[in-house]
Parts: sequence; C-alpha cells; structure tokens
Amino acid sequence: MKLHYLNGFILSAAALLVVAVAGVIWGNQALAEPGSPVNSRAWAEYLLAAAIMLVNGVLSIQIANEARSRQPAVTPAEAAKPADV
Repeated sequence: MKLHYLNGFILSAAALLVVAVAGVIWGNQALAEPGSPVNSRAWAEYLLAAAIMLVNGVLSIQIANEARSRQPAVTPAEAAKPADV
C-alpha cells in the first residue's frame, strides 16, 4: 500500500475503529465520560462513524486520482522553463 493512500479520513477511520473495538471488548463504560450516563450503543455509533470516514477517505482518493489523470503530463524541460510574465 502506497503512503499517498493514507489521508486524514482513513487515519480517522482507523482511530474510530480502535475506539469501537475497545467499547466492544471493555464495555460501553470505557467510552463514557466520568459522571455521564452510559450509552448502550456507543460502540455501534463509533463503528458507524468509522465506516463513514472510511468511505469518505476512499472516495476522496478516487477523486484525486481521477483529477491527477486528467492533468496533462509535464516534461522536465517544460517544468524548468520560466513562466511567461
């Protein structure tokens, strides 16, 4: 896997997945803030958020790759030539 496939959305999805798995393993009490009521479906909400972030990350990578493929290729000689002012 190339590094340019890791964007903020993918990394956020990974973090949310870790939190969701922690909620499943240690219970939703681990996901609640001290003094607040425990949400019985908190792990599922984190899992859903991870899935949404993953889809968003994959779509943004696909859109960026399509935009990159539509740009004309620039040769090294053209890149070194100064711009006309």
